[in-house]
Amino acid sequence: MELLSLKIPAGWEMIKNHFYDIVHENHSNPGELLGYPFHEDILFLRNRHLRRSVDLGWTPDCDPNGSYKLTLLAWLDGELTTPSPKQTILRKMECVTLKYKLTLPITEDWNNPIEKFESNCRFSIRDRINDFLRGK
Repeated sequence: MELLSLKIPAGWEMIKNHFYDIVHENHSNPGELLGYPFHEDILFLRNRHLRRSVDLGWTPDCDPNGSYKLTLLAWLDGELTTPSPKQTILRKMECVTLKYKLTLPITEDWNNPIEKFESNCRFSIRDRINDFLRGK
């Protein structure tokens, strides 16, 4: 299986990618559940500068009558902080000084998505992902 080609601009971090160029109709026998990769966790991207995430899954999970569900998410305010001097630890080891930055975890606002898009066509989803990544 080959991954579906995406146009990922600088600044986007790939967390997970199982978005393959396969047709779901050809992936199972009638009446059977779909297997890998038609599950809820297919693709996840983040952009720290824009404070945005893109999530893609198949819903309902493994259902041959399901579809791709694409979601563009904003991050909750205050969950990601820029390290201040109080959030930095310096540790000297022999002739090297190591600097550790302490930050809070990223939390996406799943209750208020910026945009949602559903389709069972992988090419429509690919095109919409590329739009999300370019800010359209």
